[in-house]
Amino acid sequence: MRFLDDMQKHPDVYFVTNYQAVEWIRQPTPLNQLGHFEPWQCAPKQLDPNEVACNLPRTCKLHSRVLQQDRYLFTCNECPAQYPWIRNEFGLD
Repeated sequence: MRFLDDMQKHPDVYFVTNYQAVEWIRQPTPLNQLGHFEPWQCAPKQLDPNEVACNLPRTCKLHSRVLQQDRYLFTCNECPAQYPWIRNEFGLD
């Protein structure tokens, strides 16, 4: 972690994906123009409502038949009837 902290102090060090590096190789851009280099721009992503995490998840105390004990499940949805497990991924009765 210290290495990354040290690297962030330099104005000419960038952390990019492989795709972004290849795009720079295809279109070498001077340092003073990288602020406008399209492949390195981060546009805000519009999330689908199903992709947004809830701020206050429900805490469900559920009995697990397989584990023979109570388990806790944190979810943004309704609590399932049973603790989800192999062959009962949705916690159905």
